[in-house]
Amino acid sequence: MENLVFKLFLMAALFGISLTGTIPQIHSGKCSSNPLFHTVEEKTCSEFNSVQEMEKEISAVIEESVWQLTIENSSFDDFDMKNVKLPERFFFLSISNSKIKKLVSGAFKTLALLDTLELKENQIETLEGGAFSGLKLLNLLDLSKNNLKKLPKDVFLSLPRLINLDLSQNNLVKIDSNDLKGLTRLLQLNLTYNKIEEIESDTFKDTNKLQDIYLNNNQIKYIHENAFGGLNKIISLTLSDNKIEKLQESVFKGLDVLQELHLENNLIKDIDKLSFSGLGNLKYLNLSNNEITNIPENVFGSIQDLFVLDVTHNKLSEDDIKLLKNLNNVQQLYND
Repeated sequence: MENLVFKLFLMAALFGISLTGTIPQIHSGKCSSNPLFHTVEEKTCSEFNSVQEMEKEISAVIEESVWQLTIENSSFDDFDMKNVKLPERFFFLSISNSKIKKLVSGAFKTLALLDTLELKENQIETLEGGAFSGLKLLNLLDLSKNNLKKLPKDVFLSLPRLINLDLSQNNLVKIDSNDLKGLTRLLQLNLTYNKIEEIESDTFKDTNKLQDIYLNNNQIKYIHENAFGGLNKIISLTLSDNKIEKLQESVFKGLDVLQELHLENNLIKDIDKLSFSGLGNLKYLNLSNNEITNIPENVFGSIQDLFVLDVTHNKLSEDDIKLLKNLNNVQQLYND
């Protein structure tokens, strides 16, 4: 909410608009007006049965004071907003629970100042090339809870300012560098609850500003060499609830500033003695609920000051536990 208020003030300053006065809540047809902040309002529309019906209704009720639009509980197939004229300073669009299956090329190209686009809880299977063209100022894109199985090459290339991308709860089986090309300012990437089986080399090479990656609850079995190459600003990496069996040598190479690493609830049996090499700034490491039977000597040697190490619910021997308890660089150890 604080972020929304800040953006409202920023947009008002940009256009020289005074945020004074009030807007009453108004219901008209399938749309209602909700005051957001004095002279700024949000439209909420629902129960459209076609894009054509949506275009006609929204074009009839949209006014210059509308900066946000929410469309919900409708029934679309192919979707675009090419023929809907929205105010110049319009910056937030949410379309949810509306059975969208395909986003056509240029679907939002007239929304040049759009900051946030939410498309969650639809049935999107297809993103045409250029589906997000024209959205050069977009900061947040939410495609969660859809039916995406793959991403077209360069589909996000026209989103140079995107900061937050949510692709969680889809059916993605693969992610590679072509899928993320152009996202040079991306800070947060959510890929949870998909069907990804492996992390390929150089997957994140074009997203070197990423700070948080969520890959939990997939089916990841293998992480290729240099999979996380170039991620020299990442702070948190979540790989929990997957099917990882082995941590090979230098698997996390290049993650120099990583502070939080989640590997709990996997099938990890083997850890190479150099698995965590280069993670000098790591503060939190969770290896709980795995199949680990042996901890290589000095495996955590490159970590300067580990605040929390969790190895509960593994198959470690008493000697391994004793070894871990004697580590000078671990402040808090959780074990069985």
